[in-house]
Order: sequence, then C-alpha cells, then structure tokens
Amino acid sequence: MQADLDGAVRIVNAAGAFNWTWADGDLKRFCDQVGWAVIHSGPDGASIETDLEVSVPKAHAFFSHNVIRVLADAGETIEWIVAWVTDIADDEDSDEQDARLIEPDAYLIRAFEQLRDLIGSELGVPLGEEVDEDLRHEITWETGTVVIKLALSTQVVSVSLVNPRYHEWANDGADDDHDE
Repeated sequence: MQADLDGAVRIVNAAGAFNWTWADGDLKRFCDQVGWAVIHSGPDGASIETDLEVSVPKAHAFFSHNVIRVLADAGETIEWIVAWVTDIADDEDSDEQDARLIEPDAYLIRAFEQLRDLIGSELGVPLGEEVDEDLRHEITWETGTVVIKLALSTQVVSVSLVNPRYHEWANDGADDDHDE
C-alpha cells in the first residue's frame, strides 16, 4: 500500500491559495491548476482523474444545482471535492477484509497521522475533529475560502475540499434549507 503524502499536501496548499467562487467553472480551473482532468461530468457531480501516486488516482466532485437554497442564492454549485490520497485497502484476503470492516489497518492509520501532522503544520490548529459510529475519523481545517477535511475510513484516507457555505449548511441547517 502507498500514500501520496506530498501530493496530498500539495493539493491542500493549492486549494488554500485558489480563488474559489464555487461556481461550475471552478472545477475545471482547479483541475487544470493541479494537473487533474475531469473525465465525466453530469448534473450531480464529476469524476476526476488525479495525478496522485495511489492505486486508484480518482477524485469526485459533488454538485448542488438549485437544491440547496443558500448555495443557489450565492450562485454556487460545487458542494465539495474528495480525493483518495492512499491506496484503497485491498480486499483480496477475506480475513483481513473482515478485520477492516471493524477498524482501518495500521498502514492507513499511520498515513492519516502523518497527513494530520503535515497538513496541521501548513494550516495550523484544526477547526474540529470527530470519530463517528462507523469509525470514520475526520479532521477539519478552515482557510476562509475552503474547508479542508482529512478523513480516515476503514478502506482509505481521503482529502476533501469543501465549499464553506455548504459546510456550514451541512453542519447547521441541512434539514431546513432544501428547495421544494
């Protein structure tokens, strides 16, 4: 298994310096800037090929076209972009697969901890940290124009670039703000 620690930090730094408007055009502009390519785009999101040195160099963008009022009112369509920054845990060995359903393997935990320290040295103290009932561990930093989330699941470590308005909506008022 491998993790692209340098690539993950490069993406975090690029996202922090990017002039986000969170409108449709940002996805292509950001991908062009970091050497990624949109390989398929539809109304709900896009599949992206990354340059990260992992077994599945993919990212996904999620869109909200006039579904979330606070984003629509601001002219924003991109909710978040998530990229895998480690290999996906191999599920060829069923005993190991069963164990990973309970907790991530040591390699993923080490990669997550290293990225936590590297990203923290770039962005400072995190905004928050949580572990949910599915053992997903997530650390959040905010730069002003983008919310950075580092997540550890039982299968992969990922970095998400989140629209701050979407992040606030998802944490505070997700049930109240859908257009009918």
